[in-house]
Amino acid sequence: MTTLNPNNMKLRPSLHNIPIHNYIWAIYSDAPFILASIKAVSPAIPIYDMTSPYQGVAVQYCILYFNSLNGKPEKRYFMAKPGFDERRLFIESFLGHTIEKGNIIIYSATELNYLVELAQWYPEYSEELENRIKRVKIVSKIFNVEKESYPFQKYQFTLRELLTEFHSKQLQKYKRLTVTSDLVASYRYEKMGKVPPTEQMETKWAITEYCFAEAESLKHILDSINDHLKKKAIHHSAIGKNNQVEV
Repeated sequence: MTTLNPNNMKLRPSLHNIPIHNYIWAIYSDAPFILASIKAVSPAIPIYDMTSPYQGVAVQYCILYFNSLNGKPEKRYFMAKPGFDERRLFIESFLGHTIEKGNIIIYSATELNYLVELAQWYPEYSEELENRIKRVKIVSKIFNVEKESYPFQKYQFTLRELLTEFHSKQLQKYKRLTVTSDLVASYRYEKMGKVPPTEQMETKWAITEYCFAEAESLKHILDSINDHLKKKAIHHSAIGKNNQVEV
């Protein structure tokens, strides 16, 4: 599922080897569905009960709810108040915003793990969270590959790497944002409680805008894959008809 770039010998994602009957159609062919981006902080000194140093704790999510495949999405989001343990509020808000049927599509297994840990920390919500977890589909697994230098390790392309290959126009949107990475988002979130109220609102919006940009990027990547697979299916069908022998 990858090609090697001879210029820098880095792995590059490719659509050419994705099977026609790929898992992507199973997760993205029917509506309703949800595209979600879940963000976390990883404090060196734990500030949340039951956590360890540098353990990621979900503090924000941004959701695009699609009632139809090409319809306009409904935006939903939540951000915990910096400096406060609002994991219960996160769970309750997330459950309410994902109550409709349909796949919950995220980019990485790390985001899924945030939900798993919330279910472990708060068993009273575990049944409902388990229902959501079963509906989660992970996009990055389509492109995970074994690096030649580390054959037993999986390499996961970043969302930015996929955009570089498949949707450079969406990548340009990041250049207009004031928050452009998870690292910057986490840093600014942790500092948010120490700045004036006006700056807090500006920071909250900047982080949320980045979070939604990540969810929107999933849509562009999935559309690129879907279009490629449809063309591939049509091409294979045409070859099959040409090879039929009339009796």
